[in-house]
Amino acid sequence: ELMGQSMNYSSELRKLYRAERPDAGEIGTVYGKIFDIKRKMIENGIEAKQEAKDVLTDEQRGQFPAWDRPSC
Repeated sequence: ELMGQSMNYSSELRKLYRAERPDAGEIGTVYGKIFDIKRKMIENGIEAKQEAKDVLTDEQRGQFPAWDRPSC
């Protein structure tokens, strides 16, 4: 759902930029909405990763050392 919302806002941005006189305030507002969605997607990913780690044994966690590094 979040990805779909982000795509919709991206489409809205393209329309705003194509306007004869692009409105910086409107464009900024849409960017804010996109950033909020991206932030939520990042938070969801971190939470999902932690939930997955929580059910693994120490041995299993050791097989995924990349999980202990930031992904960005």
